[in-house]
Amino acid sequence: MSLYNSHETDWIEYTTYNSSTYTKNLVDNGNGTFNLIVMGWDYGVASPIHNHPNSHCILKVLAGTLVEFKYSLPNRMSQQSMGSNVIPMNLIEKATYNRDQVTYIHDEIGVHKVFNPSKTERAVSLHLY
Repeated sequence: MSLYNSHETDWIEYTTYNSSTYTKNLVDNGNGTFNLIVMGWDYGVASPIHNHPNSHCILKVLAGTLVEFKYSLPNRMSQQSMGSNVIPMNLIEKATYNRDQVTYIHDEIGVHKVFNPSKTERAVSLHLY
């Protein structure tokens, strides 16, 4: 099986940037069975911590570098015992991904935040849901 290496000519037409947030650009909706999305990450842009309900997420870096923070969610017993107090997120993994590297997340693993740490290089990623 051959491995796909990112080539800008394959995805540049789907890439846009915004200085305050990442951009999402639908490439294919897979006839309702999947979504293939290219995301543009301007300098220093991060997603909020988020989940992927009822889906799996495979992320491949097409350009630049992205840092992923994975968190476990507090269980309901912890929430009940703490009452109305805020329960901190538990960081379970921090990983840096460079061009052509891949990561995976699903709600059973936890939730995550993705961040472009560069002040000089934009990043681009491909997401399959």
